[in-house]
Amino acid sequence: MMKRNFHRMHVITCGLMSVCALFLTAKILLAHGTKHPQEKGVHGLEIPEEYRRKKNLYWSDIEAIIAGSKIYKENCAGCHGASGRGDGPLAKSMNPKPFSFYDSKHMSQMNDAYLYWRTVEGGEHPPFKSKMPAYKNTLTEEEVWKVLAYAHAFSHSHFLDHDHSAERNEEIEEEVNHEKGEDRKEQGK
Repeated sequence: MMKRNFHRMHVITCGLMSVCALFLTAKILLAHGTKHPQEKGVHGLEIPEEYRRKKNLYWSDIEAIIAGSKIYKENCAGCHGASGRGDGPLAKSMNPKPFSFYDSKHMSQMNDAYLYWRTVEGGEHPPFKSKMPAYKNTLTEEEVWKVLAYAHAFSHSHFLDHDHSAERNEEIEEEVNHEKGEDRKEQGK
């Protein structure tokens, strides 16, 4: 009898977890989803042809997000701030101020192609007119996507349980490395 109740509770719990996972996946897909072709960016800016087909494959890849956090720390935190709120030490003297990645409404308007274009070309030329440097000669395409995945996670922190503190990133990295170690042990058997 007790085994049957335990089994029933296990099935119900798994079912609820599956529904929650589907709900979160649907939210993420709606936030990124169906903006192809990606000809327009924020404020109707036309995305150059060479960037229109760009697509980030790392949005939910935890290892890529961890790698992106390191790239972010080195290249972005000075302006956008360690927390991604646009309040880095260099931001005080900037006009316009660096963008806050917590602005989920604004972030949801930025498709993959726009984010990539904006990052690699920077903002020192029209139509952006900001102090953001171009990263096309500094970061590889893969590094750009990883840092964007990390920055993007800030805007989803309101419905995903993300704590983007340095301590939490280290905890996640330790978990991933531990899992890799466990996988290697199993492969060695």
